[in-house]
Amino acid sequence: MKPILIIAHIYYLAQWSQIKATIDNMLDFAHDIYITSPHDNEEFKQSVYTSFPQAKLIKVGNIGYDIYPFIRVINQINLSNYSYIVKLHTKRDIDHNVFASNEWRLALMQFAQSKNIFSKHISHLESHQQAGMLSCYKTIVTSNYDPDKAASIFLEKFITQHNWPILPYRFVAGTMFIVRANILQSLQNLKLTSENFDEANNHKSGFAHMVERLFGYLVYKDGYQLQDIIAPKILQSFFFNFLLRYPNFYRRHTVGKGRLVIKIMGLRVYMSRRGRLPPEQK
Repeated sequence: MKPILIIAHIYYLAQWSQIKATIDNMLDFAHDIYITSPHDNEEFKQSVYTSFPQAKLIKVGNIGYDIYPFIRVINQINLSNYSYIVKLHTKRDIDHNVFASNEWRLALMQFAQSKNIFSKHISHLESHQQAGMLSCYKTIVTSNYDPDKAASIFLEKFITQHNWPILPYRFVAGTMFIVRANILQSLQNLKLTSENFDEANNHKSGFAHMVERLFGYLVYKDGYQLQDIIAPKILQSFFFNFLLRYPNFYRRHTVGKGRLVIKIMGLRVYMSRRGRLPPEQK
């Protein structure tokens, strides 16, 4: 196995310790680390180099969310030097259907929440050639149920322009994953620049949100699959075929001082007495 490449974008500096702890879980494997950030903060830079002396720290503009910084790194490396690419980034707390507060971020990082779990993901990729990208099932969206129709239409037009086949795909909503390096060759060949992202800054249909879906599409274009290897398949099937089709059926959100509220069909069925959200990884 060749080394893995870890690319992490740090926009919210307060979450650097969580990203650092997640990266620590991957260091049993040969690796290179690239950290991107729009901030020129000396304390942060010192922490990066103290924690990972061989890391490459790149200052980027606040363009294209976490997507463009990732592509900037991909454009400057030799993909054939790596077996797998890991994409991480900071993500603000948000209430979004099945997620409350920090739950979306924690789900996205699940594939590397411990050394043992990350090792299982590497072993799965090594032994299952059909697996192209791995992430948490809760963050995986099927193209047929994409709530952002503008972004999916944008991608279809982009695919057509490049003479690629139109086919069903799944993508990671939130773009944290581990992927086979060779799958990103088509992305590198596009030679995307910051100017591509400047052209579309509408939150719902911008270029970055189209590329979020493109990551998943490229997996299926090359004959691979996007998988979750932790959750039982029956749970994944329920999530993909019911909750994504009927997003208003089940909703989690927070009120007051982090009190968790669960609603089914708009009716409140649970409210915690105090904040009971998953703790951050320290």
